[in-house]
Amino acid sequence: MMEVPYINRSCAAFPYVVPEALYECLANLGHFIYYPNPGNLGDELIAASTVTLFDRIGLSYEVYEEGKDYGDAYTLVYGGGGGLVSEWDWHEVMARVFAASGLARCVILPHSIRGCGNILRLMDERFTVFCREARSLAYCRKYNRKARFLLADDMAFYFSPQLLPPWRALAERYPEPGILPRLFERMNMAEGKSAFLCRFYRKTCRRLLRHLSSRVQVLEDGRRVGWFLRKDQERDEFFTASLPPVPNMDVSRYGGGDCRWHDYNMMGAYMLLHAVNAVDMVITDRLHVSIAAAMTGREVVMIDNSYGKLSGVYEQSMRLLPHVKFYGKKEELFLLLGKNNVPVPNHARRN
Repeated sequence: MMEVPYINRSCAAFPYVVPEALYECLANLGHFIYYPNPGNLGDELIAASTVTLFDRIGLSYEVYEEGKDYGDAYTLVYGGGGGLVSEWDWHEVMARVFAASGLARCVILPHSIRGCGNILRLMDERFTVFCREARSLAYCRKYNRKARFLLADDMAFYFSPQLLPPWRALAERYPEPGILPRLFERMNMAEGKSAFLCRFYRKTCRRLLRHLSSRVQVLEDGRRVGWFLRKDQERDEFFTASLPPVPNMDVSRYGGGDCRWHDYNMMGAYMLLHAVNAVDMVITDRLHVSIAAAMTGREVVMIDNSYGKLSGVYEQSMRLLPHVKFYGKKEELFLLLGKNNVPVPNHARRN
């Protein structure tokens, strides 16, 4: 059985509570359909936090199934994240979901929203939308006067490593299959798919930890630095191109999917927390890498993405955390690291 690194399960400077408006909105819905926002390890952390919160409140819900008839008066809750921005095509998928004739009420959990006029045109009095930064809130209110728009912290802030079951318990829940279970998996049976995903994540976590052991920068003072920078269309090309060569590792891309399977999301949350817990300082332009690192008490250096998501969430939710800093200029970052650590970092294997 694979052993995983210890996760610091508490951080006194991470006292997030669910705001009253969000709590009451969810608690008064009755039975609803939950549509998780798909994505990478960060989105799995959101989904793990969301479902855990639903269960702690005691809500009645079912996970959305494509093509299922939910009748003519159902309530939909769309999971938080960054799916409703112009950088991705997912807002086009959600436009069809929001336009469904049977939708009677819709709650969108804390989201970044920009450049999606087609989405805003669909939102009327049936919609309650939580935005995770002031910029998204202003955008929505500028172009839509019908729906209800509110600010709230990203859903991942309401998670705690203390809520995670032991990794061993998750891994042992699905033993290695024989030939017959593999055949059932190919038939896409739900239990078989969940078992396949958990076994896949056991292997992926081993690969993640192996890569981490050789991609850490060690500063002169002994601190271990993890450069966890994104490699997709949301990276700030101008800023990242100005950085020196670094042992970068885009940890968020080590997992991801439709975020419908809770055990799968929990294992994804484990992987993300292990990655940030393996270093002393995290430098990243990934929002949920920042949140996970702050959650475990790491020193966090945030760099913005292409459209200002990190700076917005930092101002809304993280600027009072003493171990989290936002850097908008590479010179500030180099000053933090020290001149002898720039531009060529040292690599070291963590024992």
